[in-house]
Amino acid sequence: MRILLVFIAVSTGFFFNFSSSSAQSRADSIRVNRRMPGAKDQERQQLGFYRRSLKVDSAKAASVMKVQAEYKAGMKVLEADKNVDMETRRVRIKALMDERNRKLGTLLTADQQSKMIPPGEREAIKTTPKD
Repeated sequence: MRILLVFIAVSTGFFFNFSSSSAQSRADSIRVNRRMPGAKDQERQQLGFYRRSLKVDSAKAASVMKVQAEYKAGMKVLEADKNVDMETRRVRIKALMDERNRKLGTLLTADQQSKMIPPGEREAIKTTPKD
């Protein structure tokens, strides 16, 4: 019995000693040949996404991307402003969404708007879309 306990203790120590040292000495296999996309790469991917999903040319996709960027910038400014009460914040968010949807409404057809503007916000658009 004593021999069995000694054997288990030695083999367990041997196993944990070699398994932990080999795991720490190897290179990370997940991130070996990956590079992080830069701002230009992300912008190009986003432009391609708008072109494919909306089936528009590059100029219209760039216009949509500009409207979305303005909306995101406005939301970040609003999020950073901690001196605003909740009701004022809701009003400003609604104004930002309405402005974004109005601009997208002038750029996109009804079918394209259904892909970009959430259903609850679509009914607030008062302008007629261009073809």
